[in-house]
Amino acid sequence: MIARSQPRRRTRRHTFVIGLLLADLVLLAHLAVAIWTGGVAREGVETALAEAFAYVAESSTAQVAEYVEASEQTTDAVARWIDRDSPTREEIADRLLVIVAADSRLRVIAVAYPDDSFVAVVPAWEGSGYAYVTATADATDGSYVLTGYNMDLEPIADESYDWAVGGTELGFWEAAAPSYELVWTQPALRPITGVGGAWAAQRVLDDDGEIEAIVGTDFPLESLQEDLNALPLGSDGEIFLLDGDRRVMTGPTELGERIAAGFDEDGGLSSAGFGLDPSERATPYDIAVQIGTDGDLHTAERGLNDLGVPWILHFRATDSSLAPGIVHLATVFRWVTAGMFLVLLLAAIVYAIIWKPLRQMRSAAYEDGLTRLLTRRRFTHLAPQVIANAHREGGHVCVVVLDLDNFKALNDARGHKAGDAGLEAVGKALRNHARGPDLVARWGGDEFVALLAMPDDTLGVAAMERLRDTAEDALVTLFPDVPGLGVTAGGTRSLTGREAIEELVREADQALVEGKRRAKSHSYAATR
Repeated sequence: MIARSQPRRRTRRHTFVIGLLLADLVLLAHLAVAIWTGGVAREGVETALAEAFAYVAESSTAQVAEYVEASEQTTDAVARWIDRDSPTREEIADRLLVIVAADSRLRVIAVAYPDDSFVAVVPAWEGSGYAYVTATADATDGSYVLTGYNMDLEPIADESYDWAVGGTELGFWEAAAPSYELVWTQPALRPITGVGGAWAAQRVLDDDGEIEAIVGTDFPLESLQEDLNALPLGSDGEIFLLDGDRRVMTGPTELGERIAAGFDEDGGLSSAGFGLDPSERATPYDIAVQIGTDGDLHTAERGLNDLGVPWILHFRATDSSLAPGIVHLATVFRWVTAGMFLVLLLAAIVYAIIWKPLRQMRSAAYEDGLTRLLTRRRFTHLAPQVIANAHREGGHVCVVVLDLDNFKALNDARGHKAGDAGLEAVGKALRNHARGPDLVARWGGDEFVALLAMPDDTLGVAAMERLRDTAEDALVTLFPDVPGLGVTAGGTRSLTGREAIEELVREADQALVEGKRRAKSHSYAATR
């Protein structure tokens, strides 16, 4: 009996050992899954941070680009006009006044002369009783005259003062005089406004190659600061704009007064004074986002040299501010190590929490939040394929730029809420008008761009006018009692299918600008 019972005991023992080994294997498998899932989760956290920062960096760069391009285009246009037409200083003052009044992205436009005289236009300071002010300095008697204007650009009063600063001392002469191209000056305190800023400056030469004048344009840092702070970086996220020496140009709203008061002749306050000490720093030439840390904060920096300015965008935020799901993720995976059987379910929940807002963020990068039209960057990304498809099918495309006439007067008279309502109405009308292959984008401010696929090259002008009429009807219907509202359009067409979309937009915009000088609320086709 004993000899016969031993195999049963060994069998039971072997069964127990095998069961234990299987349990250990199952436990090890669960541990491996937990470790693997934890690693994947950590990569997901890093990816989430990188994508969130990349989105904010792209949006911030687009905001800065709008102001930079407005200043550069204005400087270039005024310099070319002076070189071509040799206008009088009175004509220059009138032209600059109209430009500043038409574009809120500009703060000062100045034309300086070698004899130290100058002409400048600036929006009036608060409490002055004026809407705009022109300053005309005369080198012959060492005085300058300030002329105040109302919102209708009608002169109200003239005031004469002793000459305190000359044209060569406005802050851009030294940088622009030796340069063959447009230059950006180091951000510093501006004597003509008493606030910090940077000039986009370009010289004009006479027939003998001597400097005839230098044109400088400045934009309002406080407006750019307001636009940057409106971007989604969470409740405790912060965005700073730094110059090449890491001096602060703009920052969070609550630091705005300190930043503005810190400008002197050498620039703004050092970023170190605001506690900006990231582990990874960017130079103006680093256009790829540099992600790092600063204490408990995550940071990112991006250089803006691709925009033609030696500046740096700096972002910082906590995990919970930048991506709220990340904090939840870390908590979940602490439980995963103790409760391995819940890891797959909890991981699925956490990933759903993380990736859903990221998909929403990526979607927001493609669509303008106010008008629900394409963003400028998304439009330029999609346009080449639409152009190629149209030409491959034997057709062509028409690129149309639309500008809302007298829109600033609507904002001034009714407020920005009314302006936003007008933009929404135009956006809805353009969306409803567009067909399947067409692209429509809000280009910036009150300007829109459409790419219309045409079956042949005879329908472009008619299509452009229908689009313009649709947008104008939506705007005027909403505000029938606001005088002067309308829409002007400029258009061009792709002849070969190989033109760059940027060049087509420039041609259409040029047709709009030239046509608008003749009459508004019309469509104008570009000539080649």
